[in-house]
Amino acid sequence: MTAAYLPTKPLDFKAYLAYDDGSEGRYELLDNGELIELSNENDININLAMDLYECLKQFVSRRLIRMNATAIEVTPMSVRLDNGRTRQVRRKARIPDLMVLTKAGFEQIRGDYSGISLDQNNPVLVVEVVSESNSDEDYTDKKAQYEARSIPEYWILDRHQEVVTVLILQYDRYQESCYRGGDVVQSLAFPDFSVTAEKLLTEDDV
Repeated sequence: MTAAYLPTKPLDFKAYLAYDDGSEGRYELLDNGELIELSNENDININLAMDLYECLKQFVSRRLIRMNATAIEVTPMSVRLDNGRTRQVRRKARIPDLMVLTKAGFEQIRGDYSGISLDQNNPVLVVEVVSESNSDEDYTDKKAQYEARSIPEYWILDRHQEVVTVLILQYDRYQESCYRGGDVVQSLAFPDFSVTAEKLLTEDDV
């Protein structure tokens, strides 16, 4: 696991958004104000996120779609694992692979540092593309934090398991649907979305 480090002083979310150490590294914020550097993204995952971006442009302005750049503040918490144990999730900020903002949310951060605090509008959709090395984080930690933040829709694109998981918030809890192969992914946020799981998990040709 990447080691965390403390800047000159502990950072709150606003200071984290403005933080710049002169490098090209990307960081997420921990509960004690420390930073943890994100590892480089797999090129296939980047391409899958870009392909989804192109699909979503049919339904929403490209200005509302954010790819791997906009942070969202979340609440650190304990999560229960499948084995019955619990794990402390220390992240206080996440940088999703893709988000779709509301128009109001776009206006809230327009011209400011690219981040959504807890008191600002939720995105309508958050998408994570699974990396094989930390797949449990997408299915457990991020799921719990996005649910607690009441993000209405969360997609997990998992090319390793060949499945697209769509989680839709109902009565404060995520209801899960899984799509494989030729299944058309069903979205509450984008009811006219008619793309199959196979297409979402396969890079488009150049």
